[in-house]
Amino acid sequence: MADLLNIRDITVNDRDEYLNMNKELYDSNATTTDYDEEIAILNFNNAISDSKSIRCLILEYKEMVLGYAFLSFSYSTSKASQCIWLEDLFIKEPARKKGVGSYFMTWLVKEYRNKAKIIKLEVTKSNVHARRFYEGLNFSESGYMEMYLEFK
Repeated sequence: MADLLNIRDITVNDRDEYLNMNKELYDSNATTTDYDEEIAILNFNNAISDSKSIRCLILEYKEMVLGYAFLSFSYSTSKASQCIWLEDLFIKEPARKKGVGSYFMTWLVKEYRNKAKIIKLEVTKSNVHARRFYEGLNFSESGYMEMYLEFK
């Protein structure tokens, strides 16, 4: 299946599919943030715009959507280069453990190898499967503790 995977930019026609997958992701233990439909819609609208700071990709097999990935782009002063943030990677349950995630990550590295020097992501401590998956792809813990200030 994975060798026939198509990875493409999200389109306006993907709205309902994206919102459903995003809800499933944010309702799971994979995140520490609860699902917020307003935020999901804003993210979708930004993704279909001409934004240079984000990119949402649809993962499909024979026109059947299997998942999505949401990227954001920043600058890493420690690498003096663009930084790719893998904000979300969601694979639908029937497609999990079939090579889809690995195929996507291989594609991601090839796509951005000459455009950035680092890919960053976050994994909750409780998401053991995701941690093992990324460790198997040579990702390692950064040693930093995440901190943030949220404006409301």
